[in-house]
Amino acid sequence: MNRLKAIFRTKRLLKKAGDVREKDLWIFSSTENRSFNYNSKYLFLYVRKNLPDIRPRYVINDPEKQKELAEKYGEDYFINTETDEGALTVLKAGVWFTSAGLPMYGTGLSKGRLIVNLWHGVPLKKIALLDPGEGVLHKLYFRKIFSDNYTDVMATSRQVARVMQRSFDIPKEKIRIMGEPRCDVIFEAFDRENVTGKLFKDEPLPEYDKLILYAPTYRRNKPVTFFPFEDFEAKELEEFLEKNRTVLFIRTHSFETADASAFQSKRVRLFNEDKADDIMEYLSMFDLLITDYSSIYIDYLMLERPMVFLPYDLEEYEKEHGFNFSYDAVTPGDRPGNFRAFKKSVENAFAGQYDKAKQNSIRDFFHLEKGPCCSKICDLIKKESEEL
Repeated sequence: MNRLKAIFRTKRLLKKAGDVREKDLWIFSSTENRSFNYNSKYLFLYVRKNLPDIRPRYVINDPEKQKELAEKYGEDYFINTETDEGALTVLKAGVWFTSAGLPMYGTGLSKGRLIVNLWHGVPLKKIALLDPGEGVLHKLYFRKIFSDNYTDVMATSRQVARVMQRSFDIPKEKIRIMGEPRCDVIFEAFDRENVTGKLFKDEPLPEYDKLILYAPTYRRNKPVTFFPFEDFEAKELEEFLEKNRTVLFIRTHSFETADASAFQSKRVRLFNEDKADDIMEYLSMFDLLITDYSSIYIDYLMLERPMVFLPYDLEEYEKEHGFNFSYDAVTPGDRPGNFRAFKKSVENAFAGQYDKAKQNSIRDFFHLEKGPCCSKICDLIKKESEEL
């Protein structure tokens, strides 16, 4: 739906919804109101399981996805805001949680309700109003439709709080320093053999001791270069992985145009959204993370496991996207410049030869909370809701 039409529709339906808000009705939404992911997903699942006094509803404007989720969790939990019935449910609710976008678009939507921006990761690169790639009109729209509507914005530490405040141009009183709901899953028990067996039952993995996740991020104007080494040889990589009884999984960003399928082999597998819709459910599976600028590494810090970074186009990427923090200061781990050094970095990581003290210091910089946070967030929002 066109955003301008959506705003006028919201205004029309607000009159029908009335001014009374149902404080026990909590709405959750994420990317384009069509995705079951990010912090919204995990907080929704926590509320559904643990708070019988709250009525959680998740916005999914994709009929097939809604049907799939309803079969798994129950049909009463999912609504479609492209219908008037679903939209009115949202507009009557006393609390909205979002990780990307809003469940409904308009101005003045925080009247009588809480609108909580959980976001979808710690922003290493510049986002929202600080994003150098967005124009003046977009930022004006963003400020009126998003920033002005938020009552709470979550951050994971004092340092991140300052970034979120500037990114959304909101008063510091709206920042809440909490953990990320999606990181709660990291602290749960994880049966790797059982999970990999189910995921790859049709294409079994070879025998392994170690698993690597390679998750490069998205570049706005060009595709990513996988294994960015002049001396890279796919056959040599396969031999290296075989020798070390390791399987490497490539996961590309959802917007990525580059095709990684050419790298598939016995010990190199793709691990995209068709295989694993939400990477957080499987992050504990991996012994080593390889990335460039993806904020996934900031979540991975909680596992206290090694990382390797491949920022082959650092200057160009920083110019295009900008960073909220010094890249050098907040990225622990080797940065190999050739394939030989890359293999050595992986071997050292598996041998425990990396700077654990620096890595833990960076973890503490980004994460004030070191354990599950969903219950704390819910307690806070309940208290704030009663004070409205």
